[in-house]
Amino acid sequence: MADVEDLSFWHVFEAVSGVVPEREYLVAPTARRTYREVRERALRLASFLSDRGVGCQVPRARLASHESGQDHVGIYMGNRAEYVESLFGIVAARAAPANVNHRYVAAELEQLVRECGLTGLVYEAESAPAVADVAARVGSFKVLIEVGGEGSPAVAGAFSYEEIAGSGAVRPLPDTPLGEDLCVICTGGTTGLPKGVLWRQCDLLAQLIGDRHLVTGAAVDQLSDLANNLADTPVVALIASPLMHFAGVGTAMLLASAGATIVLADPPRGFNAASALLAIESERVQTMSIVGDAFAKPLLAELGGKTYDTSSLRLIQSGGSVLSARVKRDLKEALGGKVVVSEGLGSSEAGLQARSYSSEDADAGVFIPDSTTRIVSEDRSRELQPTENIIGWLATAGRVPLGYLGQLDLTSRTFPSIEGRRYSIPGDLARWRPDGRVQLLGRAATTINSGGEKIYADEVEHALRQHSGVSEVVVVGRPSERWGSEVVALVVPGEAFDLDAMMACAGTLLARYKLPKDVIVVESIGRTPVGKVDYSWARSTAVASRVVGA
Repeated sequence: MADVEDLSFWHVFEAVSGVVPEREYLVAPTARRTYREVRERALRLASFLSDRGVGCQVPRARLASHESGQDHVGIYMGNRAEYVESLFGIVAARAAPANVNHRYVAAELEQLVRECGLTGLVYEAESAPAVADVAARVGSFKVLIEVGGEGSPAVAGAFSYEEIAGSGAVRPLPDTPLGEDLCVICTGGTTGLPKGVLWRQCDLLAQLIGDRHLVTGAAVDQLSDLANNLADTPVVALIASPLMHFAGVGTAMLLASAGATIVLADPPRGFNAASALLAIESERVQTMSIVGDAFAKPLLAELGGKTYDTSSLRLIQSGGSVLSARVKRDLKEALGGKVVVSEGLGSSEAGLQARSYSSEDADAGVFIPDSTTRIVSEDRSRELQPTENIIGWLATAGRVPLGYLGQLDLTSRTFPSIEGRRYSIPGDLARWRPDGRVQLLGRAATTINSGGEKIYADEVEHALRQHSGVSEVVVVGRPSERWGSEVVALVVPGEAFDLDAMMACAGTLLARYKLPKDVIVVESIGRTPVGKVDYSWARSTAVASRVVGA
């Protein structure tokens, strides 16, 4: 998407809603709303925020890349219609929306509020105790808005979302949104510490939409191309992945730019396979977004026990977590072989970088790169060419985030300029394959140096997942007198788990030196509040535990 310097999320949404105002946009368990209705509700919210001084305070031109001149308004809720409405209302007011993990307890919420500079929150009523606790200690909120609940908001000084969005006059925007306005993607990373990734909306839109729209297939050079190429019949898409994650909210924005109908299923927090399949059946859903094996396995179990009409479904897109090849194959078979199952590779710092469609490639960690995907040398001095069989950093070139909020050094390392061009280098190692695809090797932090050999944890995990009895697996290094560091696998066993069979299977895919020296059976994998593997837990468990065989 070329000519987008002046485009914000609001520009795109207004253009689409102007063409298909009465088309259903949001279908949720408690609400069905058209593009026109969502636009009006978002405008009411924008006016309310602006009346309370929430918006843009310092022009972008006066700021460094790690600084923000806008108010940051957190969206602290599950997959509800109000989540998407709030996103558009916040950007229409020229404040910056920020995703907040709805699982956070008060202490974690407070840390994120301070680190990401939140001056407002739109939150679910069930989170009111945590919000009240944080508001009492932080004392810097300009506005608190409560969604749902009965009666008046439970937090002192908070306002009712429905009273704001559901009534009152629809007024013109108090200020004109700009493409340089920010969207703050809050990410916990592998350490669990919050960071705010600062994306200009124009850059994020270009990254999401691409030169040829991922949904409509139409060439997109300017805003009018979006509005002129909307399909007569909308794509109906179920977003099962959490909107609080980059993959979820990015999918919602991409679908809005195509005039699609977004379906949200019960419950707003978490995932229920039966509810998702019923929504596919009743709404004739064509595409569905999920989060790896964590969503695919419950879908498989539900499909194995009951019959659902999934004849409308054509595509399942997974992102945010591993979708193993075996589960991908089983899911495709359970849906009659007619559904394409795709896995996306990306991050909050780089956006979507690559996709995989074949189950074999997905297991090997091999992906088809996006047009802006690059591999940069380990010293970050140059791009590696597809003809070079050298390990480097997976990167995105061109339209990338400005930086991390308040973190100049980390911004310089993650978003460097190389030969006059900006890159995003989140920290994944990769190499080019001879056929032009990329092979993901994993984070540098999870690379194990054993006996002088570099072993990539992701590669070992992929191989171990081939055994049908492996439910989950994490691979880490453990100090070793002989090897310096030895490979250890922490495995959550499934019903058919067999240690010897797992090792034999992995041995057909990996050199012997890469196989785990120890295999530790655990009941569950420790995770951070944002749902990522807790590597501190994994390493301490590996050190404290002993082998059950291998």
